[in-house]
Amino acid sequence: AKLWRADVGLGAALLKIDALDSQLQPLRLGDSRRLSAGSQVIALGNPFRVAYGYESLAVMRGVVSGVVSPRDGGFRVLRLPPRLERVVLTDIPNNPGTQGGLLATLEGEFVGILGRLIESRATNTILNVAIPADELRAFVKAGLAQPKAQPVAKAPTTEAKRRHPPELGLRLQRASLVRSPLAYVEAVRRGSPAAQAGLRADG
Repeated sequence: AKLWRADVGLGAALLKIDALDSQLQPLRLGDSRRLSAGSQVIALGNPFRVAYGYESLAVMRGVVSGVVSPRDGGFRVLRLPPRLERVVLTDIPNNPGTQGGLLATLEGEFVGILGRLIESRATNTILNVAIPADELRAFVKAGLAQPKAQPVAKAPTTEAKRRHPPELGLRLQRASLVRSPLAYVEAVRRGSPAAQAGLRADG
């Protein structure tokens, strides 16, 4: 497969494959505009990167909490493209490894891609976001129309690396939009300065 087009904000990538040599079966495209509060959905992803070996993926079942516009002043949205007209809110856990996964109906129809988080300004409630399939149409059409693959970002040059601080083996991630819990260590890279300093993962 060859990366043809990517959109980090959408969490989507378009791959070019040789269909003649592939045994992949296309998903049925559902109508994401029919989703509403109470619709039952399933999510396919790899939460916490546990799907290895014989476990090819993880499946979670949930309910659509609502369909809203990220432009609504009542929401704080974490790194979502402002061009989106609407997003699907679900109660499915959005753990590391699920972003970019599949959101489908109980009949197996593709209706969205699992995204990031959205927070209510009124209640400070955080919900998980999925990008509706109909919002991806423009991305796919643009990819099919482009004559060649989108350039892939090159690795930083030596000069660029000098402008950045050295790798310490630590990575900070914002866990919430406004309210963040106490810091904790999820993992420590082996052989890194953090490991040499004695830092260990919590739990």
